[in-house]
Amino acid sequence: MPGTVSIACKLPSGLQLCIYDMEDSSEPVMGGGWKTVKRAVKIGSVKIRGAARRPFDDPRILGGYAITENVDADVWDKWLADNKGSDLVTKGLIFAHAKLADTQAHARDGRGVRSGFEEVDPENLPPEFKRTIKTADEHTTRGRA
Repeated sequence: MPGTVSIACKLPSGLQLCIYDMEDSSEPVMGGGWKTVKRAVKIGSVKIRGAARRPFDDPRILGGYAITENVDADVWDKWLADNKGSDLVTKGLIFAHAKLADTQAHARDGRGVRSGFEEVDPENLPPEFKRTIKTADEHTTRGRA
């Protein structure tokens, strides 16, 4: 599919999309001789922007997604096919559309999608980070019956 796509990524640091082809290669075996094995050969990569360290009013950041424009559609399609089961794809942390306006609209709609890399609000900590403070009485009476 010729053309380009606009990719939205919710990871703060962005992502390097690498695509590979599998080719036959010969490998020596113990005792002599050779066997044919498959090996991955890198055929392309693209740097995808992340949302961290961008000005708040940067037009390339929408709904917490950084938008990278003019990515080769063939690279995206191959990467997506190779990574269709990845949490990045299944949880909506990265996606692409042929039209920039569609990518922007999808990013705005995904404002509530959580990547797990959001800033922590010290006033509203998740339960696993809250600890209870025991009083002196609880420490001294523990174990006494």
